[in-house]
Amino acid sequence: MYKFSKNTYTFGIVMQNKKKNWIIQKDSQSDYHHLRLSKKLKKNKTFTLTTKNKYGYRKLQTKDKTSGMKKAYISTKYYKIKGNKLRASDFANGKGYSEYTKVPTLASRRTFW
Repeated sequence: MYKFSKNTYTFGIVMQNKKKNWIIQKDSQSDYHHLRLSKKLKKNKTFTLTTKNKYGYRKLQTKDKTSGMKKAYISTKYYKIKGNKLRASDFANGKGYSEYTKVPTLASRRTFW
């Protein structure tokens, strides 16, 4: 599950809580990632989000150190919202995209683009 707010980006393994809401698992066993918005990827646990490119995609870069790794890993993805669908791609022009139909996600109502 991916969860965006105005200044944070969180992703991890999904589980249901006692109220049957879908949430991101936060225990030490899961790959829980909570990153903060930054102008540049200087620190660990940060992300940057650009404006739309000519294809309508926004570039999202994350810098995060997962358990067992010595250095922080930098990842780049491209995202686009079209209607109620989120498209995610590894390429700036959107080739080879994956499409998700629930925007915002089941647990989050705070998606900002």
